[in-house]
Amino acid sequence: MKKTLTIIGLAVLYFCIAFAGAFLGFLSPVLWVFSSAIAALFTAIPVTILLRKYPIRGISLVFPAVYLIAGLAMGEISKPEVVIAIIAVGMVAEIAHSILTPGSSKGTGITCAVISCVSACSLLPLWTRPDWYYQGAVEEMGSVEYAEGLMKFSNPAGLAVLIVLCLVIGYVGSVVTEKIFKNKL
Repeated sequence: MKKTLTIIGLAVLYFCIAFAGAFLGFLSPVLWVFSSAIAALFTAIPVTILLRKYPIRGISLVFPAVYLIAGLAMGEISKPEVVIAIIAVGMVAEIAHSILTPGSSKGTGITCAVISCVSACSLLPLWTRPDWYYQGAVEEMGSVEYAEGLMKFSNPAGLAVLIVLCLVIGYVGSVVTEKIFKNKL
């Protein structure tokens, strides 16, 4: 029972941090696009703790599953490419976790880095449906200028930068978490 509550608690904490990070986007278009990368530093905490505490197969799928289920339930995820991307990221994370000595610092760091890309999947329509995304941003933010600011990133380079930032910051967050909780993991 304690194990189940720990897993659920850390997964919910992960989602709350990722979701809260998205609110940075209300400050500027740059923060909207890169909020997932910023949140990766903090989502690394529950991910690293769970991966180190329970280094079992399948555990890395908890975070993408919770993110997807909560996002669908809240209506925040509605596009098929987002669903597919979250599932794909979860599968890559699980493959990495299975191959890279579950429970090791390196394996945990790399798996955490991959999981850090889950919340970035929500932004995929910026690249796959830029016109739809533009209209949605105008409606939500009430500003054409804001939406135009987002469109500056709707190119392959913007997507590549987001993915690299999520991976690097997620890995760094895992390393920092391991140092902070050194004797407890």
